[in-house]
Amino acid sequence: MRLCTFLSAAVLAAFSSWSTPSHAKDPKNLVFIIVDDMNNWPTPYSGHPDAYTPSMEEIAEAGFRLNGISPSPACSSARTAIFSGISPSTSGVYGNHQSIFDLAKKRSFRTLPGLLRARGMYVGGAGKIFHHSVPNRKLDLHDWDEYWLPKDWKAKRFDQGYRRSEYARQQSGAETQQDWGVGEYADLHDNEVTDWAVARLAAYRKAGRRFALFVGLTGPHLPIVAGQRYHDMVPDHPSLPPQIPANLPYEDAIQRDLADVPDAAFPRRQWFESEIYQGLVEYDEYEDFLRAYLAVLARTDENIGRLFDAYNDLGFDEDTLFVVTSDHGFHLGSKGKFSKFTLWQESLQVPLLLVSPNLDSGIATSRPVSLLDLYPTVLRMLKMRIPDWVEGANHRKKLINARNVKKMPVWAYFDDNGQSQLRSAVIDGRRKVIYNRPGREVYKLSNDPYELTNIASSVQGY
Repeated sequence: MRLCTFLSAAVLAAFSSWSTPSHAKDPKNLVFIIVDDMNNWPTPYSGHPDAYTPSMEEIAEAGFRLNGISPSPACSSARTAIFSGISPSTSGVYGNHQSIFDLAKKRSFRTLPGLLRARGMYVGGAGKIFHHSVPNRKLDLHDWDEYWLPKDWKAKRFDQGYRRSEYARQQSGAETQQDWGVGEYADLHDNEVTDWAVARLAAYRKAGRRFALFVGLTGPHLPIVAGQRYHDMVPDHPSLPPQIPANLPYEDAIQRDLADVPDAAFPRRQWFESEIYQGLVEYDEYEDFLRAYLAVLARTDENIGRLFDAYNDLGFDEDTLFVVTSDHGFHLGSKGKFSKFTLWQESLQVPLLLVSPNLDSGIATSRPVSLLDLYPTVLRMLKMRIPDWVEGANHRKKLINARNVKKMPVWAYFDDNGQSQLRSAVIDGRRKVIYNRPGREVYKLSNDPYELTNIASSVQGY
């Protein structure tokens, strides 16, 4: 009798865990974290062996890890697409010389925060959400119930009181963003934004009202500066980025990599490109540059972790969707680049992590997922209707059923701040094509993930 009772209980428990999975409850709230210039180096993506990002690892284990692809490798065009749900190819916003406000002049739409507010959610924001982040225009004011920035936020964000790198000290002008190294003041911006957001989460829980909270963390955007504590979390001598062949001197490796790249892929040397390439070699500061990026990444991860701890401690894991992503990636030496503004993977590929009560834990997909898909997917996860203007794919059903997301090509666009012809890229997970006008690049990502060999001359139909 006891054995039968035990077996019945065991079978019932197993059946219950199978037939009533963790995704029995749809979320009613949203926490949306967007980072600036974070590539796929965090540990859930194995992008760099020396990255220290335990919080993002924990979040990946608690939810769904997706292979995010930015719709455009520039802050303004990427954020316009993410928060409007409209592709750059439709909006015409392709670079930092344009903004979401330019789109608002052309057509009727609501930003994601604005739409959630219009549908009855209490919407808060802090830090950098749109590229022009201070809510002082009509569009912004309609989007938020509350919006917060630290006092002296610009000074704290850029921390330009003095120059840390020898390279920066050699530059003309009183201040420069072209800097990296140890600086305690720079930590204040993102740490204070996180403090405010954690406090607001506690207030939202107490109020018991349906809410959406958007949190923008500016690191690891230039200047790449973090306190000594964060530098101590990463090695003194970090490894070269995996995109750079280690069996060749750095400059030789870059020259060999670029030998098959069309000239149109470099329509203009960006302001951080033309001198930094030589400066890092001349002043022997490449390791310092890499370490600073890893240090800011560690600080960013810590703040994301603080928000995730509040999410769990306050019980939001039972009723709230938690999203972590970046607007686009960042080159740290691959192809001789030290910024974004390219259509190569390091500039487009970003973390995309989702945790929700209706999602299983520890699920991952390697297929590319456009950040343009966030708008419709978030709406459907919250059981809201998708407006007609919204583009991108809704992945809700695939996510809830713990299946692979839709197999579909992902597009990205960039026009180099209006100083060149529009360029575009299409990625299907196995292969990627970049249309440079003139000149194509084709990479077989399945065996060339770092895009070292352009096979355009040997393939047809592109």
